Amino acid sequence: MKRGLCICVIYLFWVSASHLGAEQVSDHDFELNSEMSHITYKEPGLMEEKGEMYGAEISYTYRRYNPPLPTFGMMRFAGRMSYGTVDYSSAVSGTLDTIEDRMWEMRVVAGCGVCLSDRTKVTPYTGVGIRYLNDDTGGMVSSKGDYGYERESRYYYSPIGLETSFAITQQWSVGMSIEYDYFWEGCQTSRLSDVNLGYSDVKNRQTDGYGYRGALRLEKKTEQVDIIVESFLRKWKISDSEIDPVYYNNVLVGYGYEPKNESTEYGLKAGVKF
Repeated sequence: MKRGLCICVIYLFWVSASHLGAEQVSDHDFELNSEMSHITYKEPGLMEEKGEMYGAEISYTYRRYNPPLPTFGMMRFAGRMSYGTVDYSSAVSGTLDTIEDRMWEMRVVAGCGVCLSDRTKVTPYTGVGIRYLNDDTGGMVSSKGDYGYERESRYYYSPIGLETSFAITQQWSVGMSIEYDYFWEGCQTSRLSDVNLGYSDVKNRQTDGYGYRGALRLEKKTEQVDIIVESFLRKWKISDSEIDPVYYNNVLVGYGYEPKNESTEYGLKAGVKF
């Protein structure tokens, strides 16, 4: 219900932004980027994981301008995937090295932009997004003899942000974006059956949290494509999850939950726009 309402808001935002003028001009941008980042995941007082991620991102942006008004509507579809390895450390469970992590994210946003001058654009936006992370220690044993298991995390959220761009010269421009990520809900799946087939897998619903992110961008126009270099920061803070029962051979043996946690990812990406 909530996600459906958010989609309706995006649509109305886009429609109102793209029908302000009678004569309209549009443009289309495709971006292809590679990225590298450092990620840290913490459950305060319990454990920590950190390592390097490498990935790729693709996006399509459509803008519809409304001359003679200095306004335009914007809609963007974006997706990214990354892969890397992280090291685990815990005072209770010991250490594990070279854990495989896989992540993907998909987003749709729309906004109503304003050309403050011939060189400066400002675009507030909102939308919907989904983030997936797979942290797989299945079949691994820690330094203290604890068995690992696969963990899957899904976040459903709405980005609420502002992006700007400023043309320094005809070839060079700089930009910045800041964003708050409203957390609708999440689901953490812990595959305890990796430890022993008798155990049930646990799915914990997460309802409280938030995220934020920011980026600084430099672009250079060439005859064929625009070259992009960008630094970024992505942050999530999630509260304790709901509790889910744990069964062994269909007999209730306890309850499990996902503790409050936070993740921080920062890095660089580079690519082309055409």
